[in-house]
Amino acid sequence: MTSECNRSIDLGSYQIITDPEVLEALCVDWRKCPTLAVDTEFIRTDTFWPKVALIQISDGVQTYLVDPLALSESDLLPLKDVLCSSNGPIVIIHACYEDLEVFKRMWGTTPHTIFDTQMCAAILGYGLQVGYQRLVAEVLQKEVSKGETRSNWLQRPLTESQLDYAALDVAYLTEIYQIFSDVMAEKGRTDWLQEDCQRINSQYQVADDPSNYYVKFRNAWRFKPTQLRALYALSSWREETAREHDLPRGFLLKDPVLFKLAEELPESLNQLSGDFEIRKHVLRKDGAKLIEIINSASVDESLNPSSIISPLSKELKPLMVGLKAVARTAAENHDVPAELLLKKRDLERIVRIAIQVSSGSDEIDLCAVLGEWRCSLLKEAILDVLNQHQSLLARFQ
Repeated sequence: MTSECNRSIDLGSYQIITDPEVLEALCVDWRKCPTLAVDTEFIRTDTFWPKVALIQISDGVQTYLVDPLALSESDLLPLKDVLCSSNGPIVIIHACYEDLEVFKRMWGTTPHTIFDTQMCAAILGYGLQVGYQRLVAEVLQKEVSKGETRSNWLQRPLTESQLDYAALDVAYLTEIYQIFSDVMAEKGRTDWLQEDCQRINSQYQVADDPSNYYVKFRNAWRFKPTQLRALYALSSWREETAREHDLPRGFLLKDPVLFKLAEELPESLNQLSGDFEIRKHVLRKDGAKLIEIINSASVDESLNPSSIISPLSKELKPLMVGLKAVARTAAENHDVPAELLLKKRDLERIVRIAIQVSSGSDEIDLCAVLGEWRCSLLKEAILDVLNQHQSLLARFQ
């Protein structure tokens, strides 16, 4: 079984892979390819972790549908070795986040070198978060159906419609990659995408700490220490329990309920059952545990979670407006979305750092916040705006 790379793909043809020996032979060939287009189908309706149902691979000539339900974990290791090797092919993915999470769950790591066509489309001025169907239509003037997006990918056998949909999800990626790569090189933006893809991928190489989920409750910046400790402890319990039993967070406690528990600090099961919208089976099984967690955390001063950052003062609006204007001007000059250049979280982080720096904005390491290519476009103008607002910043230092 042989595979030739990046010639001319047969869109109507795909091969379903359920035999480990066939997969292993293909992986020998795929390792020689400069690129592989990759996508996954998975289900995550009643679990914490994604259940991978299909892995689609295109070498630019043929599309392959690898069935992980018919293969063991060890059977899939040759594919891991191809995709995750430092000297393996460039992995072309559209909107990589969920696929990287799937691979991280499967293998404990992610493809080494990725080319995200959605991120590339933003850099080339197509807009933020352009969907695959729209991108194929705009770049290749071809139509891809959305019909099977929400179907049951864990069922077997898969329908012909599902298989066709899955195959087309990767069939056009190599052609788009080739077009985009040429345009990126002409515009001198190849390094931009490489930097962004590397940054995203690196996030999946670090184990996340379940106890840090509480910081997502941004409105908890108002909480007193007792409430914050309860929020921290409840959030940690939910995160650990959801992961251990593979349950969606909301199956245990929805975010608004968890927030209200930490805010109001109920002391009895009667209060839990009467004042909070907790699922009956959770109340019955874990109600006493929740009260124990709340009571213990609220008095345990040795539990000392970091405070949640409060919103920036409205008095800083003139500075924020000035920084956004910098991003808009640069975006217009380079024909990219302003949000691609300066995300809200980066904007706020720059302002917070500027408040902390008392001896002038020149000490701010903007490249550490923005990355190299954004820094090269924005640094000078951002420092000018910060210097113009030094008296305003000084009021908050």
